[in-house]
Amino acid sequence: LTNSTNEGGFLIVEVRRKLDTGDSQDRAIVNDSDLAMPPHRIIAAWGDSDEVTYHGPENRVRGAIRFFGNASGTEFELFEKAMEEEAEGHVDLLARNHTIRAVATEYALFCFTQQDLIDMGVPMLSELHTIGIEPIVDNP
Repeated sequence: LTNSTNEGGFLIVEVRRKLDTGDSQDRAIVNDSDLAMPPHRIIAAWGDSDEVTYHGPENRVRGAIRFFGNASGTEFELFEKAMEEEAEGHVDLLARNHTIRAVATEYALFCFTQQDLIDMGVPMLSELHTIGIEPIVDNP
């Protein structure tokens, strides 16, 4: 902790650590400037006492930060820009007639044959590379 303030009901903290602490409980902070690399996931928790104890379910937050690079915008905006600049085309692989259940985690398997891809207009004359994936959720 290098600094902390409480302004207008907000607790603002500034911390400093090594990019790679060597601690098995920490993840190394690596160069994430390439948009193919996801931003670093971060977590924070706090308590209401001077002792280190469980913080409770209400005193925690999580998010993602891109530490490297000079791009500005939301992750979605950065993704869209990269796809515009780098993609030669796209295909929507949709799981038709699948309802997403209201559960914490759902796994579903969908398979597309080579003929399915050809029918969708995917060219099969050269190598294909995936450079981005964007989930599409149609919520009628």
